Amino acid sequence: MAKKRTRKDINTGDLDIDEIEKVIKSEIREDLYDEITNKINTESKKSLDKLEKRIIKYKNFSIFKRDLLILIFLIIILIETYVIIVNNYSIKKINDIDKNVSEVNKDIIDDNNNHEEVKDKEWYINNYSYLMSNIKTNLKDNKYYLYTNDYTIDTIDNSVKLNMAYQLLDKDKINNADGIIKVSSSDLKDAYKKIFGSLNSFSNSNFSNNCINFIYNESLDTYIAIDINCEYDNNTILEQIENIYEENNNIVIETLVGVLNEDLKTLNTLDGNNVINNYNNEDLSEYIDKLNKRIYIFENIENNYYLKEIKGN
Repeated sequence: MAKKRTRKDINTGDLDIDEIEKVIKSEIREDLYDEITNKINTESKKSLDKLEKRIIKYKNFSIFKRDLLILIFLIIILIETYVIIVNNYSIKKINDIDKNVSEVNKDIIDDNNNHEEVKDKEWYINNYSYLMSNIKTNLKDNKYYLYTNDYTIDTIDNSVKLNMAYQLLDKDKINNADGIIKVSSSDLKDAYKKIFGSLNSFSNSNFSNNCINFIYNESLDTYIAIDINCEYDNNTILEQIENIYEENNNIVIETLVGVLNEDLKTLNTLDGNNVINNYNNEDLSEYIDKLNKRIYIFENIENNYYLKEIKGN
């Protein structure tokens, strides 16, 4: 094997030109190789360091991500547990409340079942005083007609019964135009039935409302009157319910009756006897021993009440 030549051999002068060139190229290659190797080693180390840092960073992130997911999972479990506990508590409270309400309702029902409704005077007044509004009259010549005698439906004058029915008419049922007032017989019959329950005692006849006289026109089946102004009457009938009760399935209403002179403010009986001067809307019960008394009996027909009888007490 030939001995490897170096720069030292060149300096001794033992090498020719070709050998010197080879030595130089060989050393240059070796230097380059060393330099490249060092460079590669250095760069590789840097790359490995970076890679290691990245791996560590990624690993740390993965750990963080894992821990975060675990934390979130735990929070979700806690929230669900809380919701379940709250719901169970709420359901229990609601059930307790429902139970208490049911017990209270049961007590109320039992109490109502054990106590019949008290039908006292106030109860009857609240439920049946409207019946007196159905039998109002507006009479001029026979103003005290209903207060002077005892009556049944059949004995009350027909003109007075028609006057009662007229008071119940709605305003749109009364046609007043050019001084002529017209009322349909069918509308008057409907109002009549609200008072007496049927048309058994009904007949078409003339009647008056205060000073206005209605004449029945058979061809038109209509009541017709001339509209005029009536004179002022300073005497007003005052009537107050004193008692209401039930008797033989009928409603009985007892009243006190007096006559008020609006100008003199004197309260008198129906026959003109003085009860009190300077009357100022006092309760008529204060003068029960002096005033006139009337009794109205309303018959129960299919749970509706209709006037049956009027009498004195």
